[in-house]
Amino acid sequence: MDGRTVDEMSLMGPTRICKSGRNQKQVDEEVKPSDFGLNIAEVKDLKGGDAFTNAKILEGILAGREKGLKCDMVLLNAAAAMTCAGLAENLEDGLAKSREVIADGSAFERLRLLKEIAK
Repeated sequence: MDGRTVDEMSLMGPTRICKSGRNQKQVDEEVKPSDFGLNIAEVKDLKGGDAFTNAKILEGILAGREKGLKCDMVLLNAAAAMTCAGLAENLEDGLAKSREVIADGSAFERLRLLKEIAK
């Protein structure tokens, strides 16, 4: 299995990225986890569980308690989202910003606020 078989950035292998926009020419490229200093994962490494278990995993990641491949998968996809939204210059910048919002507690605070609003 590789990253091309899922609909998100993946640690399971290369991910194909197609970039286009008003201020850049269209680019079609493939990136690998190792391009960002991340390790390759297998499906079993990223497997969650039921909704309760997955919520606890996400809370642990956003609180900075959960490290490893699941955390790296979240960081990589957050980096892609920030890059697409124009909040990061590129994936490397997005990874740095993703790590920063987890380290400073603001990611977990946003989750807390979302849970409060959802009550």
